[in-house]
Amino acid sequence: MAITRIAAIDIGSSSIRMTIVEVIEKKIIVLEDLRQPVRLGKDSFYKGKISRSTINETILILKKYKKLCDEYNVTKIRTVATTAVREALNFDIFVDNIKTYTDMIVEILSSTKECQLIYKALIKTIENSNKLKEDEFFGVIEVGAGNVEITLFNEDFIVFFKSLPFGSLKIKQIYSKYSNNERNFFRYVKTIVSNELRSLKREVPNIKIKTLYGIGTDLEDISKILNSNSEKLLPIDRGEYKDFCLKIQNYTEEELIHKLNVRYEQSETFYASNMMFLKIMDFFKIEKLHISNVSLRDGMIEDMLIKENTKDFFS
Repeated sequence: MAITRIAAIDIGSSSIRMTIVEVIEKKIIVLEDLRQPVRLGKDSFYKGKISRSTINETILILKKYKKLCDEYNVTKIRTVATTAVREALNFDIFVDNIKTYTDMIVEILSSTKECQLIYKALIKTIENSNKLKEDEFFGVIEVGAGNVEITLFNEDFIVFFKSLPFGSLKIKQIYSKYSNNERNFFRYVKTIVSNELRSLKREVPNIKIKTLYGIGTDLEDISKILNSNSEKLLPIDRGEYKDFCLKIQNYTEEELIHKLNVRYEQSETFYASNMMFLKIMDFFKIEKLHISNVSLRDGMIEDMLIKENTKDFFS
């Protein structure tokens, strides 16, 4: 029985995540799924480069991850970085330091490559739960800390992809440069998102979307809040979501934490993230947003396995 253990590490704008899986005869079993907060986005989006202290913190986290991989006898590790590292002026120093102190090679993903990897994982999930038809189209919104990414696709290929440069943390950092008035922040978010989507109308193909999926760390919490703390990830209703966003627009970060049990590290970007999801639901006139637990790491693992199988086939 062939057993393979591989790991996918995603160096994101607000956290570093690692998933370790075991593959037994095409069955994927998750052994570890870890997350460590880090301030890469706060450095990159506000200061333009990653600070020495954040680089050191990243190195310590990756050393711990690598040690755990050794304990699990992981045979292959793939490490990628996204928007915060990609946009940092000192990205080369960041990558070189990680290679020097951890011996890990960091691949800086373009937004297009990130989209392709998520598509690979998501289409596999949809195929496993539905019998797809040729004329069925799906959409996925990913609200990240650095970018908002919209993808439309069918069973065979990606029909449309757009990366919008105003992720939930980035838009907060930009606003804080010009104002410290938290009460006006929600108006700023609405204006920026509405303007971007207005210009997007000319680019989006005229197709009917069967299901719109959402990817983002806030969505699981929102589903539980709107569905009376149900453990199931139920779809988010647009009308209820609109009422909810209206309710929280004047909440402080402390109120989000204590009234809604929002995690501390999410409180800063919570309103912006949810307003972006809602505005895109309005844009596509979708009444239900389905929550997907697919991540970039799932796509990385799928990609690694495809390449491994291809190598075996030709060897």
